[in-house]
Amino acid sequence: MEHVLNSAVDEIIRVRDNGDIIRIVSHFDADGLTSAAIIMKVMQRIHANFHLSITNRLDENIINKLKNENRELYIFTDIGSSYSDVLNLKNVIVLDHHQPKFEHDIIHVNPLLFGKDECSGSEVTYFLADKFGGNEDLLDLAIIGAVGDCMINYDSKLNKKIIDFAIKSNSIQKKRSIKIFSKCTKPLYKAVSSSFDMNIPGITGNESAAVQFLSDIGILNNDHTRTFSDLTKDEEKTLADSVIIKRIEHNEDNPDSIFEDTYYSNRLKMNASEIAMILNAYGRLKEAHLGVLFCLGIENNYKKILIK
Repeated sequence: MEHVLNSAVDEIIRVRDNGDIIRIVSHFDADGLTSAAIIMKVMQRIHANFHLSITNRLDENIINKLKNENRELYIFTDIGSSYSDVLNLKNVIVLDHHQPKFEHDIIHVNPLLFGKDECSGSEVTYFLADKFGGNEDLLDLAIIGAVGDCMINYDSKLNKKIIDFAIKSNSIQKKRSIKIFSKCTKPLYKAVSSSFDMNIPGITGNESAAVQFLSDIGILNNDHTRTFSDLTKDEEKTLADSVIIKRIEHNEDNPDSIFEDTYYSNRLKMNASEIAMILNAYGRLKEAHLGVLFCLGIENNYKKILIK
């Protein structure tokens, strides 16, 4: 795969030096938007002219429109491997992880073509970014895209390489934490009551019961606005111990099976799973461009998306 990545770098530099516009197309989900943000930032840093668009699919109409633009180079991130009509375009680079339907005639960076472990489109895109150097600050986006596509697997050598690099560079924190979603974006009582990945008898699905439970163990403030991320380490332990006791009391199977590995972006100050949720919402609501800006730390009015 290294030689194909090197070919991609050479082609990008050639087109940049000629002053031509590089046409970039990416997918509209969390993996695609993080991929788009990574490649966009690389283009800015190497001073390349580019035009980015986001789509939920490729079809004949989209390919024909791209062809009529007559660009010198087309780059597809997190999309393209499964659509052979991209071969109708002039010069193409595909950075993808989906099952490929063709192999040759373009610069095709897909781990599946080289017998590699599976990884996300964002991770593939980061491997290209890494070739240019100085892009370690984008590692959190690679992890966020992988989390969003459920591609995090420490048994995968490619995943492990990215995760270890992200942790070492202080881009990501890997934490063992209780299975509560929306640790940063929802009030704690709402997060606890919607904790369907770890059933809490009498509390899961019941916000008023969650309020009473958290009040009883002394970690709910008066206006109920605290999030899980606001808790101290001692309070996190109190919550976990109390949940386990509640599950034991109701004879839940594996009552202490309430923990999971989470990945926290030090730059965006949020868990990767929540960022992925926000990005998916931007994509579904046809505001994918704001999702890309959110990845880059420019757009932060994400709460309006969650309300929608």
